[in-house]
Amino acid sequence: MKVNVSYWDLALALRGFIISEYLKYHGPTDAKAGVSLVHYAFKYNFSDRTRPIPGKTLRDWLKNGVAPQWAIKSMVCYILEHGFIPNNDDELIAIIVYLVIDENEDNIFDIKNMHLLKGLDSEEINNIFKKIRHAESF
Repeated sequence: MKVNVSYWDLALALRGFIISEYLKYHGPTDAKAGVSLVHYAFKYNFSDRTRPIPGKTLRDWLKNGVAPQWAIKSMVCYILEHGFIPNNDDELIAIIVYLVIDENEDNIFDIKNMHLLKGLDSEEINNIFKKIRHAESF
C-alpha cells in the first residue's frame, strides 16, 4: 500500500524509537535480539536472510535511527506480539505505516485484522488506515 508522504515522514522519524522499543522488549542481549530479528523477518516474509544481525549493528541502527525496512517491519511485529501498546497517535500511525508499506492492497483487510493489532482500538485503527492512505503517494 502506498501511504501519504507526511505519514511516511513521521514513520521514518520514529525508526529510532522502534529500534529502542525492540531492544527493550527483547533483552537480555543484543546478540540474541539479532537472531530473533532474522527469525521474525523470515516468519513474516519480510526477508529471506539467514545470518543473524550482529548486536553492534542493532546499536548502530539505534544510534543513527536508520535500519533496513525489513528490519523495522520485523521489529514492529515483534514488539506488538510481545504486548507493546502505542502511547500516542504518532506511535500508532508509525506502527501501522510500517505494517502496510509495500504490502499489496489485497492484503490490507488481513493486516487490519491481524492478531498483532487485536489489543488496540479497532475504530482508531480504521481511522488511521483512512488517514495514511495516499492522497499524494510515496
